[in-house]
Amino acid sequence: MSVSGLWTDADVSYPIDVESYTSAHHCPKGKADLVFRTRLQLAVGLAQRAKASGMTAPPTDPTRPAVQRPGSRAGEN
Repeated sequence: MSVSGLWTDADVSYPIDVESYTSAHHCPKGKADLVFRTRLQLAVGLAQRAKASGMTAPPTDPTRPAVQRPGSRAGEN
């Protein structure tokens, strides 16, 4: 399994980074293992790396739904 960073705007999505996720039960000490990180921790790390590289989030359009059905136009959900 992996956690990925994705830059997206109204027209395009572009993968920017990916980090491998290992479940706690695969680590010798489970969640107490020093190498174990939650998916949220991995996602925060990806966001911090993207920000440090100068990547910024695209501006958001408050009239556009955050999730659109495939084939729908802005404002139609």
